[in-house]
Amino acid sequence: HTDHQPSFNEMDCRGRLATCLIYLAEPQGGGETWFPDVLSQQQHLASHSAPNDEVLVAPKIGSAVFFFNTVERPGHHNYSPLMDLAADKQLMHAGLPVQGDGEKWICNRW
Repeated sequence: HTDHQPSFNEMDCRGRLATCLIYLAEPQGGGETWFPDVLSQQQHLASHSAPNDEVLVAPKIGSAVFFFNTVERPGHHNYSPLMDLAADKQLMHAGLPVQGDGEKWICNRW
């Protein structure tokens, strides 16, 4: 899923410009946040990569991941706080199932 939807442009805050996920608990295994369309550093450096070279952020207590949800971002020459924002489809993500014992707890801030 993406964290910004076109209908969010009608909100007073103008939508979900960015997301910060803070990991509060970690399971024994699994529970990663998966970004299927983001190129890993390894993919950027290699001329070709393995088909399963995907970006997975493991839930570690006290760690966080921050990402922009929209194509338009503050600091870009064409950005205006009043413009309609479009979701950045490359930042679609999903929480993967926990494997084994434990629970994954996160706090998100949009």
